[in-house]
Amino acid sequence: MHSFPTERARLKVRNPSGDVRVQAEDVAETTVELVPLNDSDATRQAIEKASVGARGDEVFVELDGRSWSISIGSWGIGSPKVGVRITCPAGSTLECDTASADVEVSDTLGEARIRTASGDATLDRVVGRLVTKSASGDVRVDQVEGPCSLSTVSGDAHAHSVVGDLAINTVSGDVEVGGVTGDLTVLSVSGDQRVRAAGPGELAFKTVSGDVQVGIRRGLRVRLDVNSVSGSIGSDLDVSDTPGASGAPEAALRVRTVSGDVGIARSAEAIA
Repeated sequence: MHSFPTERARLKVRNPSGDVRVQAEDVAETTVELVPLNDSDATRQAIEKASVGARGDEVFVELDGRSWSISIGSWGIGSPKVGVRITCPAGSTLECDTASADVEVSDTLGEARIRTASGDATLDRVVGRLVTKSASGDVRVDQVEGPCSLSTVSGDAHAHSVVGDLAINTVSGDVEVGGVTGDLTVLSVSGDQRVRAAGPGELAFKTVSGDVQVGIRRGLRVRLDVNSVSGSIGSDLDVSDTPGASGAPEAALRVRTVSGDVGIARSAEAIA
């Protein structure tokens, strides 16, 4: 166990394989523990060679997968898998890079940047900027209070609530957003896109074969620019409903699909 006195820590973590779990609490120190997730020489060597330290409030944890050996035998027995367990002050920031390791953050971070190849990322709350990039891993975030960018190739992207601008980019992964109050951009090729409550702001959706379902908050004026080459387009907005009240905030909705269907509705949620 490593312990460092910190206020709001700046965490920098690199763990190719295994998992990373960060718990943000009302504490005045940051603790780091490396846990073996299998009984292999490769895992023990990885922990022995790991670099863990601090420079002021910057706390770094680095496991270098390039030096790990893989034992011959039953598949997976000799593979190195290390669990990184971190407890830090609430509001700390995180930079994390993994290959197949999953990342899980409990409670509140100030900002976060997470990059994975096949690992999943799950976060409770970020009160600043959040940036995630993944190849095949899924991304799930409960609450973001700042600009948010989620990118994945074949993984799914889920965001429950974003107070700020949100950009999501996938190839075949599905996108689901509970609510967003800033500008929204969603780009995909074959993944479906679903947003329950959006607006005001610029709302842009683009996909080739994926379907688009979007709910516009009540109380907003709506400008529509929707086109699909061969997909169907349906809207629950009445002609009289679309303009909204004079002087009301506006949502500008732009949707482009090739074969994907488009559905537009009024959200049950009203603009605050």
